[in-house]
Amino acid sequence: MNFGFRKCEYSDLEYILLLKELCMKWYIEIIYGWDIDVQREFTKKELDEHINDTRIITYNNKDIGVTTFYEEDGEYIVGLIIVHPDYQGKAIGTKILKDYINKAKENNKTIRLKTYKLNPAKRLYERLGFIQYMEDDTHVYLRILKDINTPEELLDFMSNNINYGYLGKNGRVYHYDDKDFDSSWYREYILENSDDLFTNLYGNCWDQVEFERDWFLKNGYEVKTIYEMVHLDYDNNYPSHSFLVFKDNDYWYWFENADFNNRGIHKYNSFEELINDEYNKYINYLKTFNITDLELEKIIVREFDKPKEHISASEYLDFVINSKGVNPNE
Repeated sequence: MNFGFRKCEYSDLEYILLLKELCMKWYIEIIYGWDIDVQREFTKKELDEHINDTRIITYNNKDIGVTTFYEEDGEYIVGLIIVHPDYQGKAIGTKILKDYINKAKENNKTIRLKTYKLNPAKRLYERLGFIQYMEDDTHVYLRILKDINTPEELLDFMSNNINYGYLGKNGRVYHYDDKDFDSSWYREYILENSDDLFTNLYGNCWDQVEFERDWFLKNGYEVKTIYEMVHLDYDNNYPSHSFLVFKDNDYWYWFENADFNNRGIHKYNSFEELINDEYNKYINYLKTFNITDLELEKIIVREFDKPKEHISASEYLDFVINSKGVNPNE
């Protein structure tokens, strides 16, 4: 079916409102209740913000739908795709969405949208490759990520999307500012895999390292993953840390996202130089916790392989502690 577009005008407000009433009223009514005046005001606000990004879909000079598509913060946003019921079932919405997806791929940009949880179109979005990454009481948020081609792009993605937290055995995602974040982690923590982290967008350094490991190995890099801790009781109050290093053109690089104070990609002439520098930074950080000299002597640094996914905190610690020692003082 050959359809086209025309520029949207403010005079189209009532037509867009009619489309929403015909296609969306049934689930908006369940969620909020349908109030035509509220919807009119909301639609006017949408036009105020994005009238230049909105087009009326046409067929044989007849208006048959509306779509909004724009760029924000370097990503493409699908605002609206509504097709009049008389013209549904002809793959018009699918074709428009595929064109948006192709544009995102051509320009290597992330494309995202949000939709009501009750919207049947969610199945179409998922079939076309959108993956849910967040939800609230009424909406789900979906996206197709741009390709990540370099370590710098990986760090940019992680620093802008991955938050510090962890997944609990109970299925709950613990956020850094939760009151029971520290008190629950040893009991509740399980190690996320890459899919978990991508879906939840929360992970601690242990989880983030596994996400990083998968990307670097997929892209052909030589990597090592390192763990450091004060070897006392497993649930002692001193911070531990896992991090990834990779080799490129005879240099070694410390890739760091989870540690906010050292976030970045740090270059070294050798692996030994890297470990010594990071080790000294770790000691200096521990000293802010009033650690004793005797306790500092109990620092261990281990190079570890990929652990099993979804293991507990104690299982993870058993695994890494029994791995190869690379402590500069050993």
